[in-house]
Amino acid sequence: MKRAQPSFLHARENSVDRRMRPRPNTRVNLESLMSNESSRTSSSRSSSPSNRSPSPVQSEYIPPEAVKEESTVKVCLRLRPNLKNNPVRLAFRIQDNTLLARGSDDNSTERQYTFSDIFNDSVSQAQVYESCIRPSISNITGDRGATFLTYGTSGSGKTYTLLGTNNSPGIVPRAIEQVFVENSNLISPQPNLKIDKTTIQTLDDESVRDEINKVQAMKRILQNRDNSHVRMKSIIQKEHAFHPKEDPDLRVFIWVSFVE
Repeated sequence: MKRAQPSFLHARENSVDRRMRPRPNTRVNLESLMSNESSRTSSSRSSSPSNRSPSPVQSEYIPPEAVKEESTVKVCLRLRPNLKNNPVRLAFRIQDNTLLARGSDDNSTERQYTFSDIFNDSVSQAQVYESCIRPSISNITGDRGATFLTYGTSGSGKTYTLLGTNNSPGIVPRAIEQVFVENSNLISPQPNLKIDKTTIQTLDDESVRDEINKVQAMKRILQNRDNSHVRMKSIIQKEHAFHPKEDPDLRVFIWVSFVE
C-alpha cells in the first residue's frame, strides 16, 4: 500500500521523523535540567562568597498552563462562497469546530478536519476579526507579540481576508486602525526612534526634523488623492468601537511596513 504523504491537514505521527524513521523513545526533560542547573548555580554562589556578582533581575513567574495557552498556534478555517460557475466537488458539513468532508461520489470516504474555529461562507469580515485577531492585538504588551497569516490555494480568498475592499475592510486595515486608536494617547509625538534592520536607533534632533519633513511631504502628495480610507475608517470604527488606552507610564512607537 502506498504511504500517504504528510500535509498540513494530515500530519505525520510524532513517533516518526520527517524521513519516516522511528524517533528515539528517550527524551530529555528540559525543565528538570534547568532546575538542576539553577540548584548547582545557587550552591556554587553560596560556597564562594568572594566571587559574588550582581543578582540577575527575577522575571515574573508565569504558570505553565498559561504559557501553553499563549504558545499554542490557532488555525481557523474560513469557507469561501461557492461560485455559480464552479461545480461543487466536495460534500461537507460543520460539526462544532470539525469539518466533515467527502467527495461528490457516494462511495467516497468521509474525512474529518478539526480547527480552532470554523467560519462558514456567510460570516462577515468583522466577525472573523473579532474572533481571530482583536483579542491577540489587545493583549500585546512588553515583549509579547502575535503573528497572523493566511494560507490557501490561489483564488481561495486570502487577499480578500487580508485586505478586503473599501466597503468591507480586511484584517490589515482593521489591525492598523485598532493599533493606532487604542494607542492614540500613548504614541510619542516625536519620531525619536527608528528601526534599522534588526535594531532600534535613537535619532538626534536633526534626524527627527528630517523624519517630520518626510511625513509632511508625503501628506502633501496624498491630500488630493482618493479619500476612500476615510470611509473605511468610519466602517471599522462603527463595527468594532475601538477605545484609547490610558497608561501615563507608557510611551508607544509604531512602525508599519507593507509588501505584497
